Amino acid sequence: MMCNENNLTYNRFGFVVSLAVSKKAVIRNRIRRRLYVIVQRLFPTLRPGYDCVVWAYPEAVDLGYQEIEEYVRQMFERTRILKL
Repeated sequence: MMCNENNLTYNRFGFVVSLAVSKKAVIRNRIRRRLYVIVQRLFPTLRPGYDCVVWAYPEAVDLGYQEIEEYVRQMFERTRILKL
């Protein structure tokens, strides 16, 4: 995940799930949808004014929803965007 300030009053997110993750579009789209829902759920707890790109790695195929959610939460904490 990479985040930069955008000098706006809201956040923007992009999700990248490449062919390296899986050659099957169904699997890539499932991971993308999971990431989207996770960010939606965490959105009220995030500081405004950032552009973030969330990359999925091939290991995401084998992870469950809650494991991905915990990983995304940790990434937000590391980038100091998550309000504690």
